[in-house]
Amino acid sequence: MADEEGLFRLSEKITQQHGAMIARIDHWDEFIKKYYEFLKN
Repeated sequence: MADEEGLFRLSEKITQQHGAMIARIDHWDEFIKKYYEFLKN
């Protein structure tokens, strides 16, 4: 039972980290698009 609980907590941490990583990727993607538009003009 403790092993299952430990794996559940690990899964939660991985899910949180994955969400944070996706948010950072979205942020950088938007920055790159704006920077590219800036350079084009």
